[in-house]
Amino acid sequence: MTAHPLKKILFPTFLFLAITFACAFGFKKENYPYQVSIIAIFQNEDRFLKEWLDFHRLLGVEHFYLFNHLSNDRYREVLDPYIQAGIIELYDWPYPSEEGNQDDWTKIQSAAYRQGLDLARNKSKWVALLDTDEFLYPASGDTLTEFLKNYEECSGILVNWQVFGTSEVQRIPDNQLMIETLLLQTPAQMEVNTYCKSIVRPEKVKYCREPHSMVHYPWSYSVDPEKWIFRWKFHKSHPVKIEQIRINHYWSRDEEFFHSRKLARYGNWGVLRNACIQRNNEANQIKNSDILIWVPRLKQLQQNDPISPLSSPYAPGVAFGLSQSLGVERLQKGQYQERY
Repeated sequence: MTAHPLKKILFPTFLFLAITFACAFGFKKENYPYQVSIIAIFQNEDRFLKEWLDFHRLLGVEHFYLFNHLSNDRYREVLDPYIQAGIIELYDWPYPSEEGNQDDWTKIQSAAYRQGLDLARNKSKWVALLDTDEFLYPASGDTLTEFLKNYEECSGILVNWQVFGTSEVQRIPDNQLMIETLLLQTPAQMEVNTYCKSIVRPEKVKYCREPHSMVHYPWSYSVDPEKWIFRWKFHKSHPVKIEQIRINHYWSRDEEFFHSRKLARYGNWGVLRNACIQRNNEANQIKNSDILIWVPRLKQLQQNDPISPLSSPYAPGVAFGLSQSLGVERLQKGQYQERY
């Protein structure tokens, strides 16, 4: 007995409509535990982590997938309250980069981003892939959650950074924020500012090739803030577009961090000391105070924060207490796509 011709037509039609309906309505707001998350990797940055976390929480980020890359400072004292609150998932990423090879570090960082995308898939609607010296914010003063409502039809958004220098500040005072202290940057359209970082829908990203290069599936795409489709493999934007959203990249932080941490790190990768010093000098040229609109709200959040208030032993400028015994999850071989 053969099927009626009408049934042959109706079944594939029904299947097509069911798949279309699932794609259109299967990932509504209520289906995601988090609307906006961040994936980041860090090393020996305990002095700056709290401000970075609280700033992005203020902007609407609900969850962080953090990868510890061989830190030996007191990062755990800073992160423990956020881990206990369920805001941070912390993972060990214990892979040393090959001496004299900056490309090897890039591969290690990209592998962490790939693992983070796997962890966030179907859990977070949007994910920003950043470093912990990068502060992402819309120029309008909206939260990221509000800003991203204008990009519902997009798979990803590419955001230019603006590279900041030390502002010749020896050490950021304990009672001040970094973002209110370091105000000197490179001129907006300089080549170093053409680099972009990504905010993406995790299920629409096939692969992270490089921190500045996300590979989308054929049916998905990234756009610039003006919604022009970005078709280049390596994410650089000419001209630099920062009118709607941007990243302040505090590459060198203050003089103390620059000389005690940054120069040594880049030296291990084979980058000449004078090249780093020149880059910092180039980043100390013009004043940019746009981010200061967030300072009063950030200070208010930190003062009254039930998770990690300024009065806690984890706050900047306060002596660190004993670390609580929360275990860092260590991803074993086979739990991630590949090392690099």
